[in-house]
Amino acid sequence: MESLRRFWAEHRTLLSAVAAVLSFGIGVLYLFVVPEYRPTTGPALQFLLRYAHSACWFLLAITFALIPVRGTAKIRKVTAYTALALYAGFMVSFLLTR
Repeated sequence: MESLRRFWAEHRTLLSAVAAVLSFGIGVLYLFVVPEYRPTTGPALQFLLRYAHSACWFLLAITFALIPVRGTAKIRKVTAYTALALYAGFMVSFLLTR
């Protein structure tokens, strides 16, 4: 476990930059690869189905990008929990419209 912590400490900037780029790419992908349009759903559910998943990935990209910046723990926590809430909203709307 100690070697993993040492590895993270030594490569923190690189690993977080790679994670940020990958998360951003996945967010862009989900902007174009979306669930099919379901005309029986309301506008709120349509919005969650269309944009929440990609917004979640964009917020994760921001979270990873802020890791090397000192003093951003509170901001990272807010962006991570907001991403989690958006993903939960996406999953609920996806399951409700199946």
